[in-house]
Amino acid sequence: MIRVDACATLPGAGSRNRIATTTRRVLVILRSLSWTRFSSTLGIGAVGGLLFLVSHSMHRIQSLLAHETSLADTILESAIAIGISIVVAFLLLLTVSVAEQGDRGGGGGWMRYAMATLIAVGAATAIVHLLVPHVPAAGLVGWYNMETRTSIDSFVFTNWLLFGGLAVFVYVRSRRARRSQAAFECAELERVAAGRELLRSRLAASQAQVEPGFLFDTLRQVAAQYEHDSASGDRVLDDLIAYLRAALPQLRGEDSTLARESELADAYLRIVQGRMGSRLEYSFDIPMALGASHFPPMLLLPLVESTVRDGLEPLPHGGRLEIHATSLADRMRLTVSHDGLRDTTELRGGSVLDTLRERLAALYGAGATLTVSANQPCGVTTIFEVPFA
Repeated sequence: MIRVDACATLPGAGSRNRIATTTRRVLVILRSLSWTRFSSTLGIGAVGGLLFLVSHSMHRIQSLLAHETSLADTILESAIAIGISIVVAFLLLLTVSVAEQGDRGGGGGWMRYAMATLIAVGAATAIVHLLVPHVPAAGLVGWYNMETRTSIDSFVFTNWLLFGGLAVFVYVRSRRARRSQAAFECAELERVAAGRELLRSRLAASQAQVEPGFLFDTLRQVAAQYEHDSASGDRVLDDLIAYLRAALPQLRGEDSTLARESELADAYLRIVQGRMGSRLEYSFDIPMALGASHFPPMLLLPLVESTVRDGLEPLPHGGRLEIHATSLADRMRLTVSHDGLRDTTELRGGSVLDTLRERLAALYGAGATLTVSANQPCGVTTIFEVPFA
C-alpha cells in the first residue's frame, strides 16, 4: 500500500499556514489596542513629555530671561519634544502589546518586556536621529547644548530607556496583579459555586429523605389500629396524609417559610403522638406575622425528629416539646425546647446539629447562629437565629 501525504500534494501549504497564523496574531494584537488604551497612552505620552521638559527647563528659562532665545522657539521646541514623547509612548504600547501575547505570568516573561522596551526606545532614537537635521534638535534633547549627533542619540536613548522602562515595569506589575486578583476571584467564585452546589445536593438529600423506618412504623401502626379501632386508624392515616402533603412540596423547592416548616413538623408530631399517645405533648407558638417570613427548608423537622427519637420517646413517661418564634430587630429567633433526656453529646454537637450548623453557615455565613443549652432539671433548648430575608 502506498501512503500519500496530503501535505505533499499542496505546495506552499506550510507557508500559507504560517501566514495565516501570523495574521491571526496580528489581529489579536490589534483587538487589544482598544480606544481606552490609545487614549491612556496619549495622555501618558503628553504628561511624560511635559515632565521631561520641566526636568530640563532651567537652562531654557535662563535663556528666556536673558533674551537669548525667543518664546516662539521655546513653544515650538516644547511641542516637538511632547510629540516625540507621545510617539515613544505609542511605540511602547505596540511592542508591549506584542509581548503580552506570550506572557503566562512566569519570571521569563520579563525578558519579553525588556526586549519590547529596547525595541521601542531604539526605534524612537532612530526617529530622532533622522529628524535632528530637519527640526530644532534642542526640543528633542531637553535644551542641552549638544553638538554631535552621537551625544544626542545617547542622551535620547538613555532618558527614554529610563522613563520607558520604569513605565513598562509599573504597567506589567499592575497588570499581573490584576490578573492574579481576577484569577483568585474566579477561583473563589468557583469555590462558592461548588459549596452552593454541595449545599443544594445536601438539601435535596434531606428533602428526599422520608425515613423508611418512620413510614413503615406508621403503616404498621395504622394496620394494627384498624384491627381494634378503625376510627383511630383513620386518624393516624389522615395524619400521615397531612404529613406527606406538607412534605412533598418541600421535595421540589429550595425555599420555604416558617409557617410551612411548622406545618410539616406539626404533621409529623401528630403521627408520632398517635403512637406515643399521652406520652407526647407539644405546642407551637408561631405569631401570624412571622409565619410568612422566610425560613430555610428542612431545618426544623430534622431537629424535631432527633428530639423525639433521642430525647422523648425512650422515656417511659415521655415528655413535652415546645416550639416558639419571636422577632429580634432584623432577626428571627426560633426556640425548640423539651424536658426529656439531656444527652451531653447533643449539647456538644452530633450529626444532626453539625449538619444544621453547616447549612446555616453556607446560607448566611456568620449572620445565623444555632445554640444549644441544658434545661433544668432535664431537657435541652435549641435556638435558631436567622436574619429576615
